[in-house]
Amino acid sequence: MKKKVLLSIKTKYVNRIIEGSKKYEYRKKFPVLEGIENTIYIYSSKDDKAIVGEMIISEIISGDAIEVSEVTGKDILGYADEYEGKTLNALKVKSFIKYDEPISLKWLKDKGFTVPQNYRYLDEESIVYKEILKRRKK
Repeated sequence: MKKKVLLSIKTKYVNRIIEGSKKYEYRKKFPVLEGIENTIYIYSSKDDKAIVGEMIISEIISGDAIEVSEVTGKDILGYADEYEGKTLNALKVKSFIKYDEPISLKWLKDKGFTVPQNYRYLDEESIVYKEILKRRKK
C-alpha cells in the first residue's frame, strides 16, 4: 500500500506547479515512497491556506546539490552551503489536479488537524483523507 503524504508548499510555488513552469519541488527531507508514480496531496501554505489539490510525481532524484542540479537542469548551486553534507530530493512533477473546492485551514482546524510545516502522513481512515477523496470526485 502506498503512503499518503500531505506536503506543504508556499502558494507562489504551487501556482507555478499548476501552470507548468515549475517541474521539480526540492526538499531536504522527504519520505521514501514506493513505486514509480506517487500522489502527493498539496497544502498551499501562504495565501490559500488550504489543501488545493494533488501532485503526481514520476520520480524522486536524491543526491547532493551538484548531483541534483545536473539531473534537473536547475542551478541550485547558490544553495550549496545550505545543502552541504545533506541529501537533497527533487520531486519530478508529472501532473497536478486542482480541486474545485479546496479544503480550508479553518475546516482542518475545526477537525483537530494540524497542517505540517514540511510533510505528514495521512491515515486512510482519517476524516481529512476521506474529505480529500470527496473533493477529488467533484
